Amino acid sequence: MDMVRTFVAVELPADIRKRLADTQALLRGAMGGAEKALRWSRVDGVHLTLQFLGDVPSGSIVAIVGGVRPGCAGATPIDISLGGVGAFPTVERPRVLWLGLNGDVAQLQTLQAAISKQLSALGYQPDKPFKPHITLGRVREHVSKDELVSISRALQVVAGNPTPHPLFTVTYVSLMKSDLQPAGAVYTALGVVQLGK
Repeated sequence: MDMVRTFVAVELPADIRKRLADTQALLRGAMGGAEKALRWSRVDGVHLTLQFLGDVPSGSIVAIVGGVRPGCAGATPIDISLGGVGAFPTVERPRVLWLGLNGDVAQLQTLQAAISKQLSALGYQPDKPFKPHITLGRVREHVSKDELVSISRALQVVAGNPTPHPLFTVTYVSLMKSDLQPAGAVYTALGVVQLGK
């Protein structure tokens, strides 16, 4: 059976991806040589994941898109903007560097919960709780303590000098396919569902 690695996401407009690249550049500049201790997200593929589905049979794609549709039907367009930088699990012990979100985040969480409920009925459970963020990079395995300290300091420097970001409007969500390649994942939209339809 042909399997496809999938997730439901909000795709980001080009100007917002440019802002993400600018934030990555600020962090790199503040890290000195420690920026090599991260696998930076490729900006052309950055998105806001609403729910990761994992490997699903290719024959179920139409049903999944159909399942997402009722979750989006009651939603209206959502205005959000990029927020400040942070890290999971903490800034002091960074493993994943991220940008938070501002704006109608509660409305975004409501949309995600509605989609998740519909997908749950199809047998797809969330792999973790939804925490609205956009991943900027991941700390590599086996980095030195000094590198972690430099990464943590850079996060604090950039967080202490916040950059205002414009609002962008979410009007649809996409079922995305993820092809893992040596140079990084390549993402393709398999289906698009408009909000409020």
